[in-house]
Amino acid sequence: MSVSRVFVVIGCILLVTSCQPIPRPFQPDDKSDIGFSEFGIADKLVVFVAGIDDVPAGIDQAISDTLAEKLRRAGVIASTTTANSGSYLLTCEAEETRSGAVTLAWRLIDAEGVVVGLVDQYTTAHRRDWLRADPNLVDAIASEAAPRIAAIVYDHDPSMIARGTPGLLRPVHVVPVIGAPGDGNQTVTKALRNALKRAGVIVTDQPQAFGITVIGEIRRTPRGEADEITVRWRVETVDGAELGSISQGNFVPSGSLDGPWGNVAVAVAQGGAEGVVQILSEIGAPAAARDSDQP
Repeated sequence: MSVSRVFVVIGCILLVTSCQPIPRPFQPDDKSDIGFSEFGIADKLVVFVAGIDDVPAGIDQAISDTLAEKLRRAGVIASTTTANSGSYLLTCEAEETRSGAVTLAWRLIDAEGVVVGLVDQYTTAHRRDWLRADPNLVDAIASEAAPRIAAIVYDHDPSMIARGTPGLLRPVHVVPVIGAPGDGNQTVTKALRNALKRAGVIVTDQPQAFGITVIGEIRRTPRGEADEITVRWRVETVDGAELGSISQGNFVPSGSLDGPWGNVAVAVAQGGAEGVVQILSEIGAPAAARDSDQP
């Protein structure tokens, strides 16, 4: 049976004055940036993607970020910014051939400095595509390399593949928000997806097997010259079992959110994302996957 966890995020009342800064609604008092380390994930990181030598910085960053994301989708905990003493180091050397093709030599090195896996790639991409970090080229390289690298990690550390990774590595689908006045449904939905991505969460366009669904509803209640805005996020498994919920609330001047939400949408999403990440950090592998490991 799932346990519902409720996180209440209350902001201060908006006061419209000419001599004071406008408070940011829906923000926790101790707001801080969300990262892997905040929820104890850094010590579980398996692969540190160190980048590609001898290529333009733009495509180095693009391929590294995309590859890390695809490794996470494959169930391997990977990062371009965080590592620890036990992480694998993923390096890559690029070399241009006489014909203009580029070869990539990926090396997976364990904590003892031993090369435990090699992945070589060959591409005939034009040099201009490298210089401008062509998205199709980036995706093709990462898509081809990720499963091969994941297979090497699986051979050396099966416990860190998808079925054993923590909740933060489970894909999350954000259902479009409902109930908001103005453009709140669209802007808050988009802002929450972006906030979760910045927190290192895998956000998908469609529900995924063993994934998580986040459902948001916003309500406005007139209170004289002010509107009370309440937000509730439900975090569920794809089959509808509730894992937790987040509640937010604030008062805004009456009718002020009938049009564009602007920065208010960002504030609502940031508070909501913090609660979602907290819930994800407390759950582990899907029950179905854990059960399948039993003899």
